Amino acid sequence: MSIDILKNFMLTADGFGEVGLIDEYTPPSLEILTESIRGGGMDSEDAVDMGMAPMEVTFKMNGYHLDILKMWGLGEGTTKPLTARGWLQDEDGTNTALVHNMTARILKVEQDTWKAGEKSGVVITARLRFFKATHGSTVIHEIDVKGATRIIGGVDQLTGMRTTLGL
Repeated sequence: MSIDILKNFMLTADGFGEVGLIDEYTPPSLEILTESIRGGGMDSEDAVDMGMAPMEVTFKMNGYHLDILKMWGLGEGTTKPLTARGWLQDEDGTNTALVHNMTARILKVEQDTWKAGEKSGVVITARLRFFKATHGSTVIHEIDVKGATRIIGGVDQLTGMRTTLGL
C-alpha cells in the first residue's frame, strides 16, 4: 500500500472561500474520554469509554474576509458548514481527495499583530457538532454530536446506546 501525501488544500466556510484565502488548517483531534476502573480480581486498571472530547478546528486566513468574520458570535445553536478539501497524491501519481465536512460554531477570532509592510491574518477557532472525513469514496469517520452517532470504518459505535435510550 502506498502512502498518500497532502499536496494542497482549500477550505470554505458557509460557501465562502477562494484560492489563497486560507493559509493553514488544523483538523480536529479525535479523542475518546475514558475513566479508569479496577475492580476486585483485576490485576490492572482498564479504560472505559465515556464519550468523546469536544472537537475543534482552527484555520488561519490570509487577511480579513468579512463574511467569515461575521460568523463569530452568532446565537446559541447557530452553526455554519465548513468544508476542507485536501489533494493527496501517492508516489505512483494517483490523486485522491480527502474531504472534511463539518458543521461548526465559531468560538474565537484571533487577529495577528498589525505591522506596516507585513501580512496580517486572522485565526479562527470553531467547535464542531458534526464531522465526516472521507478519503476518496471511503468514509473514515462520521461523528454527529447531537445525532448521537460515531461511525468508525462503517460501524456505528453508538447504536446500542441509542437503542437502549430510545433515541
